[in-house]
Order: sequence, then C-alpha cells, then structure tokens
Amino acid sequence: MSATVSYTFVVVGGGIAGVSCAEMLAQIASTEDDEGDSDLSILLITASPAVKKIRNVIQITRFLASFDVEEVNAAEYEGGGRRVSVLQDAVEDIDFEGHVVKTEGGKTIRYSKLCLCHGARYSNFC
Repeated sequence: MSATVSYTFVVVGGGIAGVSCAEMLAQIASTEDDEGDSDLSILLITASPAVKKIRNVIQITRFLASFDVEEVNAAEYEGGGRRVSVLQDAVEDIDFEGHVVKTEGGKTIRYSKLCLCHGARYSNFC
C-alpha cells in the first residue's frame, strides 16, 4: 500500500476540460505567488497516456473562441508553469466525504478541492 499524498486541487480527466481547468488553477496560483501567499498544489489524473491541450486561441466574441487541439505525452506535459503534477492512472474510487481519491494503481490521494472533468460519451437514447 502506498503512502497518502495531499494536493490542494485534484483534477480528474486529461481532456480539454481537465487540462484547461488545471492550467487556470495554476495561473491563479502563480498570481497568488506574486502576492507571496500561495501554497496551492495541483494534480491532474488521466487514464490516457496523452493529454489534450489547446493552443492558438483566438477570441471571436465574448463567449466564442477558435483554437487548435494538440495531444501531448502525459509524462512530458509541463502545464501551468510546472505547477501541475500529472499522474497517469485510472480513478477507482472517490470518497467525497473523506476527500480521498483512490486509483487502480494503488495510489491514495487526499484533496481539498476536486474537479471532475472526465468527459462524456455520446449516447443515442432513441
């Protein structure tokens, strides 16, 4: 059994939503670093060997943007100015009351805040 590690934020999902969430949290943390009061830690958990990252963002309107999607090796991903740690593993269980995530690889991760960005699959109900 592995030791329990703790993070301020745990983001589940290595797709566009998860990576964007982790990068935005890292951006907020770096702003707080400038003010001298940030000790935020961020873990991105992805079952995939690749994470999806957006680049070349062009804001078209207030709520509409154009961008390119790029797949990056999860082990080499350096998002959020290296503030984001990446764990390639699948989530096995989440204890919402205890603030604990357990992975199929046997890791136990304690968190303060959890972001579920694991995506969805299309289903035709007709």
